[in-house]
Amino acid sequence: MKPGKLQTFKNKLRESFSQVPLLGWLLGTLVAVLLEHYLGASLADVLGLPKIPVLFGFVIMLKKPLLIPSATCFVLLIYVLPISVVARLSAPLTNRLAGKLFNFSLFISGMIHLGLLYAVLHLWSDISAYRVLTLKLTMIAIMVTLSLNVINGYMGEFSCSHPGFMALGAYAASAFTVILFVNDKLFGPAILPSALGPIMFPLALIIGGVVAALGALAVAIPSFRTRGDYLAIISLAFITTPTNKPCLNPQP
Repeated sequence: MKPGKLQTFKNKLRESFSQVPLLGWLLGTLVAVLLEHYLGASLADVLGLPKIPVLFGFVIMLKKPLLIPSATCFVLLIYVLPISVVARLSAPLTNRLAGKLFNFSLFISGMIHLGLLYAVLHLWSDISAYRVLTLKLTMIAIMVTLSLNVINGYMGEFSCSHPGFMALGAYAASAFTVILFVNDKLFGPAILPSALGPIMFPLALIIGGVVAALGALAVAIPSFRTRGDYLAIISLAFITTPTNKPCLNPQP
């Protein structure tokens, strides 16, 4: 293909997919993960793969280079083609839906998009425990990075207390889920069936965020008049205090 025709093709392709709203891409991704959920194992077996590629085939490609063509075909057939086709074909419908969402508040629109994203991530991570672990660590890193960007980036203040706030929120969220869904010696029998765990997980995240915010408020009130190094010292004291366990049997 000549360079001019190639550039024309790229422009047409870009123009065609530029009409797809975020709702359309989320819908296409949801279809792709559903295909992988129900047909992924069979397709992997046909392509000669030992199992469904965990991280879009990168792990298999690194460990077994001879399986690069098979892993690439799997990603194309399960992800690239379904997402592209569904997103493009559903563009008229999703554009109308996106237009109607403008009549509602930003909160409702955001919750609809986040609900679709949550469904996609839940189905995608349900394939293997390694995906769950990778997704957990990625989301934790994203939350910490965004919180650091607010203080260190936008405000220009240096704070070290983010791990402490994250620990408070994680403890609150884990305690909430254990009380509801786990038979525990400390908290007693589970209140709700474990099948409701994925549905209630967003509520656990909100509770963790509220507890972390209360911890941040407790640090912020005495440090309102501090700047620079002093704020860093106060925040550093906050994260080191919980880790300093008292000595129960002090030695003379």
